[in-house]
Amino acid sequence: MKTIIIIVYLILFFISPVRYILPVKQLRNPHYESLSSFHGDTAQYLVKNFFDEQQLYKGRKLKYFLQKLELPIARYYPFMADKSINGIRMCAGLALTFNFTAVLKYPEAISLFVYFKSNLPMDSCDKPFRNDYIKHRQTTFTGDNKRFYENEMIDSIKYHLALN
Repeated sequence: MKTIIIIVYLILFFISPVRYILPVKQLRNPHYESLSSFHGDTAQYLVKNFFDEQQLYKGRKLKYFLQKLELPIARYYPFMADKSINGIRMCAGLALTFNFTAVLKYPEAISLFVYFKSNLPMDSCDKPFRNDYIKHRQTTFTGDNKRFYENEMIDSIKYHLALN
């Protein structure tokens, strides 16, 4: 009997770390619809595939989220958390803005607010944002900016639709 218990413990000891080493099975969104199926309405595309299905992105790296997008990010900016820590302003996540013209041909913009699991010091989040603005007079989400944030874990996703 002791031998069986020891064998079970050994099996659990050796098998449990393996699940952290093996790649995570790719989660597929059974409700995903391609951008083309929305006939130019990118607001509906973003809300349906990313806001409504945010449970598929929660706990995953921002890189995974970015790989699923079928349209370019027009602008981005880091946004502050509600509370500071020891007087240090904290970054809660990123606002990603997408330009589009809806089916009714009204110019609009939609922003997805991607909240991170852990807050970052706002000064470190501002640095790539400010450097990009100084270089290009705009905030593009490519290169160093993308690499800076892509390993942050997603906590939740919200959206805001702005009519011009």
